[in-house]
Amino acid sequence: MVCGHLSVASLAFSEQLVVWALRQWTTSRESWPCVEREFRRVCRGAAGVIAAQAMAETVGLIAARSHRQVECHSLACRRVSADEAGILTLIAASQIYDRHTAEARARELVPDRLVPVLLESIAVLGAALAAADRSLPPRYAMPGSGTTIH
Repeated sequence: MVCGHLSVASLAFSEQLVVWALRQWTTSRESWPCVEREFRRVCRGAAGVIAAQAMAETVGLIAARSHRQVECHSLACRRVSADEAGILTLIAASQIYDRHTAEARARELVPDRLVPVLLESIAVLGAALAAADRSLPPRYAMPGSGTTIH
């Protein structure tokens, strides 16, 4: 999984949007209407509405049913937590139909019986983002810096 020294500034805009939404949820759920408006603005039209709803379902499920404490940094933090990076990986893997990676990341977050529910919500989120040209880059599948490719 990618995390380590990953900074928010180094993320693609779509990744920043997801991390921001995660952090908004953990900071104050009263601010969620602002998140929904931003998804509708960024993704435009039906894709924005669907993405916002799927994001809410995703973070709601993780918050309510995760079998461990999921770490999301504060809104001002410049670093990406391992859990935030894992959720980005989960969405990116879903978008490129990498079921193995998506299932592995989902199992890290929720009990086995809820993995299909989380994967469905993630698939809807990923599809809505992709429909709005906001796909997440599959960082986990990219070679690290300094890696030689032969």
